[in-house]
Amino acid sequence: MNRVQDIRLSGIAYLYAGRNTGRSIVPEGAVFIGCDVQGEWDNNEGFYYSYIQKFINGNWVTVGRS
Repeated sequence: MNRVQDIRLSGIAYLYAGRNTGRSIVPEGAVFIGCDVQGEWDNNEGFYYSYIQKFINGNWVTVGRS
């Protein structure tokens, strides 16, 4: 029987957006969970993200965007 038995977030990943690096976004399918600023708020921040995972038939499956 294919049914979701549990849901969790994967480990936390970090994406650094250095000064003047242009637009930065977390990977497709990822969930934005937070950020930090180092110094001025001018493209000098980092983003924390994670993926949603579901437990189906004894296996953890990452929910992504196709």
